[in-house]
Amino acid sequence: MAHRIGLISDTHGQLPPAVHDIFGDVSQIIHAGDIGPENILIELESIAPVKAVYGNTDGWTIRKRFQKSLDLTIDDVQIIVAHKPWHLKNVKKDSKRITVEIAGHLHEPQVTHNGADLFVNPGSASHPRSGYKPSVAILTLENGKQPSAEIMFL
Repeated sequence: MAHRIGLISDTHGQLPPAVHDIFGDVSQIIHAGDIGPENILIELESIAPVKAVYGNTDGWTIRKRFQKSLDLTIDDVQIIVAHKPWHLKNVKKDSKRITVEIAGHLHEPQVTHNGADLFVNPGSASHPRSGYKPSVAILTLENGKQPSAEIMFL
């Protein structure tokens, strides 16, 4: 069974309506920080369960609810999440598993393969930089296949 996971970052208190359509069939959403007020999470939770990390601009309400990094396993794939890409190095990788690293902060979408491992920055859903459009990503995990991710421009 394939898992489709919505990846989002850097909403900064604004959630474009297109996110509802793009994430309509995901089983889970991962927010890589700089969320903004809690109402963003409430809106995302109306689509699917949400896991998140806090970002450098998030206030104390978000920081009390979430951690700086997240390490979870889905279908024997290790998923590491941190807002700033360089904070991913603080989470220990399991050398026996494929690892998907997810980070935001740079506001620039990116999907990079490193052997069997994958790095995804979904870009910014509300404040893109460097001429990019607002974006999110869809991570697909399927038993027996390499993880894949696709940037979805809003």
